[in-house]
Amino acid sequence: MRLRYADAEMPRTNRRHRPVQPVATRERRAPNLDASERALLQSVERGEWVRVARFPAAKARYARYAKATLRRRRQA
Repeated sequence: MRLRYADAEMPRTNRRHRPVQPVATRERRAPNLDASERALLQSVERGEWVRVARFPAAKARYARYAKATLRRRRQA
């Protein structure tokens, strides 16, 4: 198989000869959402959500909390 493009120049595709558009330029389809899901989506789109600082550390901390909770529930 012969390559037509250098790796850096190769267009992104998900199927043969069908380029993938970045998410921002794709036409968005409105999924079937219930009222609470629509409210959450609108909240995210308004920018009311922020990234968690040091996410891996925060994720590990809450995983420890969850494991401790499960351990206590098993003992009870």
